[in-house]
Amino acid sequence: MTQTDAPKNWRELYDAALTLEQMKPWLYFQKTQLIAVQLPDREEPVFCSILGEDKKEPGFSLYSGWDSLFDIGRLTEPELSGAYTQYLLFDHNSLTCRRQNRSALSREHWQYLCELGLETEEQDSSLTFFSYQKAYMPCRPDDSEVAWMIPVCRGVISAIQTFLRRKIPVDWDGGQVLWHGYHTLRGQWDTFASVVPDPHRPYPAMRLENDLLRKRLQKAPCNGRVLLIDFFYLGTPIHAKEFPRPINPHLLLVFDNALNSLIYRAMLLPSETESAALANFFVKYVMAKGRMAQIRARNPLVFSALSDTCQYCGVEMCADPLPFLDQIAEKLTGSRQEFEENPDE
Repeated sequence: MTQTDAPKNWRELYDAALTLEQMKPWLYFQKTQLIAVQLPDREEPVFCSILGEDKKEPGFSLYSGWDSLFDIGRLTEPELSGAYTQYLLFDHNSLTCRRQNRSALSREHWQYLCELGLETEEQDSSLTFFSYQKAYMPCRPDDSEVAWMIPVCRGVISAIQTFLRRKIPVDWDGGQVLWHGYHTLRGQWDTFASVVPDPHRPYPAMRLENDLLRKRLQKAPCNGRVLLIDFFYLGTPIHAKEFPRPINPHLLLVFDNALNSLIYRAMLLPSETESAALANFFVKYVMAKGRMAQIRARNPLVFSALSDTCQYCGVEMCADPLPFLDQIAEKLTGSRQEFEENPDE
């Protein structure tokens, strides 16, 4: 898409999203009841989750490809703590549209309203669009994202219209979605119920492969300590030329109950994985301080990364909502200091 296409495409996207909103799809779909759109020029489907069943900020989120079902599953778990839900809002990939109060709009979104000639509309709220990418700050979708959102939105509109007109039965609880795709042989679009893989699946388990290191960790003396471990997004952008958009600082925090202090914090780069960061901490800590007696966590990533090693080394792992760590995280919010590894001295 050329630069001259950009305003036209934004207007088309806004109009399509407004049409979808006027259909009030939240009256017919919950956020867990997905609409899949298979475009002719894309190998994998795009999944749409309708927002607004709670009558707050109605809209929709688009998730691209089969792998995105994992993000959808995490975000739609029925029993999530408030803090973990907030973490997941930054820890996934999606393109989202929702209606927001104009007083809360960013400068970036005001610019987009001006480009569309909508800044003078006498409304208290406006449709806004966000591009979420893991490890980065949410921002306005770029031109390429806008270009493919348009046909997807139109596909969602067509799917809902057909769903309501034909009263298509969908076994939502049985793992079905409303599928809307182009039938090449027939030369037409078709809408029907279809089964997709269950998005609610466990995190893949991790194992420390170095057997010699595993034995050394197992033989380390136990120091009796209880450690609280969690990941946290700072929510303050860091601008760096080597990255395509502002980074959302992604922190690994470790708190020692006995010392009553934060003993370790590390910021993960977008290319780093949580499992690697956890393994790095675990090995360094045990080799220097001995085996902890217990690890308490609320993020499933911590359990998937450390359960195997902890079981082998005799370290207990327990689920904990960790409200105390939220207080520490709040103190860090808004800080622009350079985060570096800070092990217990």
